[in-house]
Amino acid sequence: MAFRYDSSGENEAANAVLRNEVARLRKENAALRQRDSELVQYLRTKVDQLLGVVGTLPLRPEELDDAGLIAFDPIGIVSDSFVQILQTLQATNEHLGLARDEIAAIYNAVGAGIVVLDRQQRILSYNQRLKEIFFPRKRNIIDHTCVSLMCRDKAPASGCVFAKVMASGQSEQTREWAFQQRYFDVVGMPVKDRHGDVQQVVIVYHEVTERKRGEEELCRALAQAVEARQNTEAIVCSVYEGMLVTDAAGTLLLANPAALKMLQRPAEEILGQTLQQLFPGNELVLRWEVAVQRNEAGIPFDCILGKDVGRTSRRYQARLALLHAADDSVRGGVVTLRDVTVERELEQMKSEFVSTAAHELRTPLTSILGFSELLLDTQAFSSHERSEFVALIHDKAEKLSELIDELLDISRIEAGQVIHLVQQPLSLGPLVETSLSFFRHSSPRHQFKLLMPAPPIIVYADQRRIGQVLDNLLSNAVKYSPQGGTITVQLEPGPEHCTISISDEGIGMSAEQIERIFDKFYRVDASMTAVQGVGLGMTIVKELIESHGSEISVKSAPGQGTTISFTLPLAGEGGS
Repeated sequence: MAFRYDSSGENEAANAVLRNEVARLRKENAALRQRDSELVQYLRTKVDQLLGVVGTLPLRPEELDDAGLIAFDPIGIVSDSFVQILQTLQATNEHLGLARDEIAAIYNAVGAGIVVLDRQQRILSYNQRLKEIFFPRKRNIIDHTCVSLMCRDKAPASGCVFAKVMASGQSEQTREWAFQQRYFDVVGMPVKDRHGDVQQVVIVYHEVTERKRGEEELCRALAQAVEARQNTEAIVCSVYEGMLVTDAAGTLLLANPAALKMLQRPAEEILGQTLQQLFPGNELVLRWEVAVQRNEAGIPFDCILGKDVGRTSRRYQARLALLHAADDSVRGGVVTLRDVTVERELEQMKSEFVSTAAHELRTPLTSILGFSELLLDTQAFSSHERSEFVALIHDKAEKLSELIDELLDISRIEAGQVIHLVQQPLSLGPLVETSLSFFRHSSPRHQFKLLMPAPPIIVYADQRRIGQVLDNLLSNAVKYSPQGGTITVQLEPGPEHCTISISDEGIGMSAEQIERIFDKFYRVDASMTAVQGVGLGMTIVKELIESHGSEISVKSAPGQGTTISFTLPLAGEGGS
């Protein structure tokens, strides 16, 4: 609306009124505009605050001007949004409540004790299991420190999981923590704020008392098993008999040192092999297979497993023992081996001895009985013939007496009795001459030579027993020199002893025969055509010489004769 001023007076007043009205209206309009601006600014501020709460950036004027803001009605929109948010929050709270109840149920149902501590070790939360384990009589432990309740001290115990978590900021654990004779595996887990600082610590106590005691029992059982195994190994290793342990297939699992020595093979060479591989076709394998098939160990038996270097086959007595599983099936076995080579040879020699002794006894007895029967006829023979018969009877009786003396001496030796000696100073030369004189007459095919120094040799000895030794050695020299030859006796006095050596030019002996010459019942030649004797003489000779505190030795070779030497103490050294 446009106004035009009239210069006339009557319009002056009207113009003044109009100007006043216009000024008033402008003033009211400015006030309205100011109020609207303030209202819009208030509205924009509140909308921005609501958007900030919702999480949306504030509105900028260029994004929505004042008129658009009023027309857009953001209050209504935000209000509706809040309604939706509140509904969502309500649903979320319901889900959280269910989750909280579920967690609480798990929290209290879990078999481990759980406690939540703050930085000062005050108890913020715990489950029922923790209370049952540690505080069954306390009603409430919230805000108490675990140190005062569990460690019962002002400071945490060594290895405290809480202290380790606070120091490292990471999960920590302690195994087999002891509490009132119970054991727990303890795990601590940190709860951190957004800056990474530990604010709370969750500690889980899992009881392992039964496991700990089980482990202790297992350790004790293991120690006992190890001790038992060591004892068994010691027994197995110390057993004189050879021992082989196999599985059900006959595969060798163990061999003791005695068995390895018998087989003359190292353990690494035989372990893992079967009995069939080790002893193909041997009776031991056949007996083992039968024992497994029948599930019966059977009786002991003899077998030959191999030969010693330079010697004959060794004979072993084998015993089988089966190892059974819980269902009584065969899971393996034990073979024990005992070297019976010497024992079987001794049995054979004893058998030969019985046969030989019977022959040796029967021959003189037959002569004694025959000639004594002839003597009963006092008219049939002349006095000269009767004297010859008596002499023959006497000679055979002496042989019987010698044989019986040998048997008695052997009996004393086997019983562990010392042969009684009557030692005294003795001139050795005449004693040797006496023995040689007898053999010079009885063995005209042999030449006898005595080598000794001119001065008399006085020894400290039993005259009868040394005479027995000389007779036995000279008799052997004659017997084993069938083609004759020279038999030399040499006396060599030394500082303390005199050495007596008897040498022949006979058949000689092998190294094996020399090794066994002093064995009871052993004869160098046990054939039917062998020389007479029961195989006891050299055993007795050795015992007699050793009873004098002296030594005896043998040197020989096949076809090169034999020299047997022994010593006797000189009378000056023998206690005369």
